[in-house]
Amino acid sequence: MPPRRPNAFEVSFPEEVHREAALRKKREEDERERRRHAELLAAQQVDQKKLKRKERENSKKQEKERRKGADPLGSTEEDVDIGGIEHEFMRPSKKVQLDLPTEYYFAKPDETRETADTYLEGEEDHSDNDEGSDGEDSDTVRARSRSIRDNGPQPPRKDRPKPIRILTDFTIFDTRHRNELVIFSKIEDEDGVDRRFEVAGLVVPYYVDEEDLVGEDGDEGGNGRGVEEVEPIYMRVGPVLGYSIDWTKDKDPFYIETPHAWYILKMPAKNYSPWYQMFYTPRRLAQLVIASAMKQKRLHFNDFVHDTLNNTVGIFGDRFVEDDLWDAADLICDIIAELQTEQPDKNIRVIPVIAHILKHASRTPTDSRQPHRRKKRLDGPSRLRITAGLLIDLRNPDLAVLKQENQNPTHVTPLIASLARGFINEELIVIGPPPPKERSQAENAMRAKAQLGILWKLIERARGGILGVDWKKEDRVTPRSNYLRKVEVGGVVYKPGDFVLVPRGKYGSKDLTLTWPRQFAHLPQDASIASYFWFARIIYIKNEEQIAHVQWLEHASQTMLNELANSQELFFCKLCNPIPLGCLVAKAQVHVNPAGSVKPDEYFVRYIHDLSLATFVAVPQDYHRCLDHYNDASNRASATAILDYCPICIAVEEDNHKMQWQYEPLPPRRERNGLDAPEARGIVFNGKVYHLFDFVLHRADKGPSHIGQIVDFVKPRHGSRTSLTLRVRKVGRIWDLVGLVNAVEGEIKDERHAFLTEEEAVIPYTDIIDKAVVLSRESFGQRISLRKWLDTSPRHFYVRFRFKKMIPEPWDTKSRVSFRDIDVCKKCTEETIAHYYDVNEFKNKMQNSPMRVMDLFGGVGAFSLGLKEGSGCLKVTHALEISPSAARTIKRNCPDTEVINQCVNTVLRYEIKKNEGHHIERPSQLWSPEVKIPIPELPAPGEVDIITAGFPCQTHSRLNMFKTANDIKSNLMLTALSWVDHYRPKYVYMENVTGFLSFHLNTKQAGLHRVEGGVTMGGLKLLIRLLLEMGYQVRYSLLQAGHYGTPQRRVRFFLIAAKGDLPLPDLPQPTHDFPQTNRLAMTMPNGDIIRPIRTNVGTAPHPFVSIEDAIGDLPKFDWKRPGQVRRNGRDEREREGVPVVVCDYKKPHCGYQGRVEYQFEPKTSYQRDARVKESNDLQHYTKTVKARKVDRVVAIPLRPGADYRSLRADMYEWQFANPISSAARSNFRPDKDSCFPTIVTNIDPMAKQSKVLHPYCKRIVTVRELARAQGFPDWFVFETHRGNVTTIHKQIGNAVPLPLARALGRELGEVLLKEWKEGRLEGVVGWEGEGHEGGGNEIELVDDEHDSDDEMEIGSVDGRDRGGFRHRPDHDEEMQDLDWDRGRDSDEDSMEGLYT
Repeated sequence: MPPRRPNAFEVSFPEEVHREAALRKKREEDERERRRHAELLAAQQVDQKKLKRKERENSKKQEKERRKGADPLGSTEEDVDIGGIEHEFMRPSKKVQLDLPTEYYFAKPDETRETADTYLEGEEDHSDNDEGSDGEDSDTVRARSRSIRDNGPQPPRKDRPKPIRILTDFTIFDTRHRNELVIFSKIEDEDGVDRRFEVAGLVVPYYVDEEDLVGEDGDEGGNGRGVEEVEPIYMRVGPVLGYSIDWTKDKDPFYIETPHAWYILKMPAKNYSPWYQMFYTPRRLAQLVIASAMKQKRLHFNDFVHDTLNNTVGIFGDRFVEDDLWDAADLICDIIAELQTEQPDKNIRVIPVIAHILKHASRTPTDSRQPHRRKKRLDGPSRLRITAGLLIDLRNPDLAVLKQENQNPTHVTPLIASLARGFINEELIVIGPPPPKERSQAENAMRAKAQLGILWKLIERARGGILGVDWKKEDRVTPRSNYLRKVEVGGVVYKPGDFVLVPRGKYGSKDLTLTWPRQFAHLPQDASIASYFWFARIIYIKNEEQIAHVQWLEHASQTMLNELANSQELFFCKLCNPIPLGCLVAKAQVHVNPAGSVKPDEYFVRYIHDLSLATFVAVPQDYHRCLDHYNDASNRASATAILDYCPICIAVEEDNHKMQWQYEPLPPRRERNGLDAPEARGIVFNGKVYHLFDFVLHRADKGPSHIGQIVDFVKPRHGSRTSLTLRVRKVGRIWDLVGLVNAVEGEIKDERHAFLTEEEAVIPYTDIIDKAVVLSRESFGQRISLRKWLDTSPRHFYVRFRFKKMIPEPWDTKSRVSFRDIDVCKKCTEETIAHYYDVNEFKNKMQNSPMRVMDLFGGVGAFSLGLKEGSGCLKVTHALEISPSAARTIKRNCPDTEVINQCVNTVLRYEIKKNEGHHIERPSQLWSPEVKIPIPELPAPGEVDIITAGFPCQTHSRLNMFKTANDIKSNLMLTALSWVDHYRPKYVYMENVTGFLSFHLNTKQAGLHRVEGGVTMGGLKLLIRLLLEMGYQVRYSLLQAGHYGTPQRRVRFFLIAAKGDLPLPDLPQPTHDFPQTNRLAMTMPNGDIIRPIRTNVGTAPHPFVSIEDAIGDLPKFDWKRPGQVRRNGRDEREREGVPVVVCDYKKPHCGYQGRVEYQFEPKTSYQRDARVKESNDLQHYTKTVKARKVDRVVAIPLRPGADYRSLRADMYEWQFANPISSAARSNFRPDKDSCFPTIVTNIDPMAKQSKVLHPYCKRIVTVRELARAQGFPDWFVFETHRGNVTTIHKQIGNAVPLPLARALGRELGEVLLKEWKEGRLEGVVGWEGEGHEGGGNEIELVDDEHDSDDEMEIGSVDGRDRGGFRHRPDHDEEMQDLDWDRGRDSDEDSMEGLYT
């Protein structure tokens, strides 16, 4: 065949033709090579590690055989064992890894090129037109000024520290070779190839303090989404100058440097992962082994592999194994040699683990072979340039203690370690004897096979259908009884009290029936008895109906615990049913409240699980006392024995009975006093008795519940279909009149201040919510404190006036109400008085022996302080907090509390080691690094009654943009539980953000913002499992702070735990009608929806607290930029009556400090309570920002909902070029009559998660206004390092709202009061309670120093001194002529005239 003639193009451009041919040939060769590599990898991937392990075993055998003869290594000094390591074998040379296929990077249409002018939202602005940056606050600017003074002038702009950014979903490629994907380690090779590396991926700014990203979790429930995440920018950066890794710090990031910035490498793009894994894995292992060796100088190789290596998870989600370490041994040897050269004074080669690797690697740095020539990595000076931009921030000790490199590993007790094993991506430090070793895989396999065999026998028995039933006459309880003492089913004898197995079937609307497997081989490997059968306990057996009445039990794996459940644990549930006797398949050996462990094939039950209330409550000792009738022969013929008694049936009947009204039961005949007639008796509804003239709370269509006084019971006629109705006289709230009625400005908005009316209404009895107590203001004096009486219950009110209508037009139509003018029920009022005295007697007694509280992760102490104030019977003895400023805040405001400013892990180790008798140095307070001050001594076990723990929330919050699968701060929950395990307190209170419900265990990193996989809701499951294992009862829920009088929308997760022999406190039901969309529902992984808190509109007794109600009395002021020009002696932006304060970013803050005069007297009870004590430092100031931010904030109109979309176009920043962006919409000006959004830690007018504009002042909110939003009183002063306002913002934003904490404490106090009345308090607080003798009139009450303003003595004679009554200037003059009781002595108790 003649050769093809070249065409015209080939003749004209021969070079182009040859180039195209070479490229085509190269592509064909690459494709063939890629296929060949894919085939080889597929063939070798499965068995690669097995081959390596077998190779090592063969080498060990050969080495042992050689040792039997002579020492192959000789007896030179160089071969002396280092660190006790025995001679083993020399590892064979590592096989050359196969090359990866050739792939290329293709530019994306939306990618942005990195330039010197690149600026990211939230990043420091390095523009030259202003000193400092617009993103900096005054603290950073002043710190930089100090740096200039201390270190001399700063370098030119081009030499200043580069910004630090985060790069994820990235791809690294070589632009000199057609954007070919490359292994990044090639940047070190000097092989003569001309390369230029660039990186493309998603970029966001790096934040020094991760808390800047954390705050509001949104207004959703347990599984909702929060606010938007910060949107990253897809950027192409480069050229890459090099990379930097600090080998001596575990988990220190991998950095790369470009001419314009530093980038922290997070996760590679999915298609680039194989290339990056070859670079990342050996270097991460080198960092891990060197950092571990530097930390533990005596670390041996086997300990490192077992305790550290095998428990470490890389960014790709896989745990490292020993083979991975040996694959990286050559690189580790080179890095060790470099470190030794750079730091010759630190001889790390003698550390046992390092010596072992150097000795047994295929090549060491001392080999005759020279290591690969590498370019210098960016260590030394370049490494310093990375951190130069962070040094200023890290001078703040509150930030330094929270940095990743300063975090201590998680310390746990052996019990916590044994249960958390396998679910935590961290090497846990066990304090104490090591936990028992796990069973081997062979033992687990044998046990699983045995369980499957038992299950198969049960399935074969159940597949036969209904089993035969047989019983004898003598099996009856009595000769004519329908109840049996025992019955035989399928050859097995069953008795009441036996635990049985029943095939799964229908449950409500769900059909849970499973198809039986046909053969044993068809059984799933993870199948269990609970997969095919239900557990139940026989309560009684009836022969005529051929049924067994059973109470059901849940296997722990079928509850919310799922995969974290104890495979032998069962829970009683509040469900019972009659089932056919023929359905009983077999007995189950179940122990109730066992003292120790049970056999592997048996079960145990310790708790009752109530799904609707989200509780695990201990099983009482007499829970199934009804079964004694069947076991006691003396009761066999007893006619009084209740043989069909079922606790579940009784409870259901009582619940149904409560929701139907009935007449009050008659008292004994001698006590009736004419109450025989039904119309003279009260009614019983929902467990409470209501009489004529009782006050009630009844349902409203909107807002808080209505208040009314019962004046008549309207009984339905005989045969009528209508139900009972009540005629009530309406009672109004002064709160509703302020601002609506003229001349009422003298009264404050007090949610407890009511007024009587003459209006009436008829309501159905089903609208009744609860009883209320309404008394005359005159009824309170020195013996009865109004404030203490109101604090006794949120359903207590007082009245001073009466109006004809609910909304009177003129204020002058009122008339004063004396205690004689209120008709009340004598019996109910006497009970109210007795309860008040009981509460005060109990609290006075508890002051002598309070329950001792330890506050872990104390913050500023708000959680424990609120519990103390709400219960009235606690004392916070110790508080642990790692932040120095927060710890000083606790010490300043709670001087009686021993404050420990140290890491909880460090203190836990010290405390346990000290109690075990070890000699260990006491840690020092972090707030004084220059002068070491030892921390206070901690209480001994048994001396802590309550532990509170609001363990850090940043890793769980939905606002945390950088969630990582192996963040050790997520494991501080285990440290908190270890404190519980060590002290075993009587009660435990825990708090966290709602994102904690989405905290999964064993996750894998799936991107910059998220993790995936793992155990769903694993954090909650592990928390509850560990508490149950320690013998604690548990109750948990989501709570809305606004429901309890906080002027803020803030949903948080709370958990209460109590020892098994103690009563478990209830969660507080809402006391304030709060506008919200969150229904506080938690959706469990098994589909169960838990909603234990009542959130219905119109059921809470009080209105919500608005922004104006909370902060309206604080001084007003506006911002003003420095140097602003004044015209005609007045700034054009100044408003009449509102002063302006210059917001100078060079100063620490803007506003008022020290003793400050308020805008006016308190106008609401919230303001009055906040000012109950004089404040030495009001801290009514904002942080300072740059002048450009001041201009933007001042320019936003003073109308609700106004935001940055109202700005002129020339005032936009680049991120607001689109004014409808989420950043612009999130920073709106709130309505003063609404509530605060969730208070966050990042308070800045340009922060995306921060809604901080003041509702009617041209500025952001101040420190004191934020504190008011969290319920802090004005006397509570916040400490900070060098006046750093941002630190105060974090203290406030991380706190538990005080009103919410007080509500939790109030429920605890109610439980303890009940125990005291019943004489059981000794087991709770450790002292003997004398019980309740009824009435408390002889006890001397101790009023606090602030009650005098609310005391009023009713009892003067002939115009003599009127005791403690104090006229207030806002009282009307005609009200001063009080209707005094002239027939009583002045020292008589005024409560005697309460009822008529």
